[in-house]
Amino acid sequence: MKSEIRITDYVLVKISSIVTAIMAVAFFLTANYASAAPMTAEALKAEYVGKTLSFVAPNGAEGKVKFSKNGKARLWKTNFDIKRDTGTWRFKGNRICNTWKKVRGGKEKCFTITKIGPKKFTNQDGTITTAK
Repeated sequence: MKSEIRITDYVLVKISSIVTAIMAVAFFLTANYASAAPMTAEALKAEYVGKTLSFVAPNGAEGKVKFSKNGKARLWKTNFDIKRDTGTWRFKGNRICNTWKKVRGGKEKCFTITKIGPKKFTNQDGTITTAK
């Protein structure tokens, strides 16, 4: 009985140590990105333009978006009432702005983007975007 308890205790201590180490690494990586400044237009161009981006907004909206080099934008595979849309995008200082034909009634909205991980970004609204 005592040997069974010792083995169980040993396993629990090892598992606890592994979990603690994983959490410490995750905290370190997150802290490095969390303190990051908003991205510049040049950095955004390198990370966003020409890439397929998947997004998840705090309100549960999800979808894919692509900002093409020619200033055109495409939205698809959404889980909200507008399933597809097209529009344009541009930089305004270090913000990326987009105007859709349907979304937001065609009104432009600009976003400040911060990198929070490898190929992972957030904007001032809390939307998380992942580049592919």
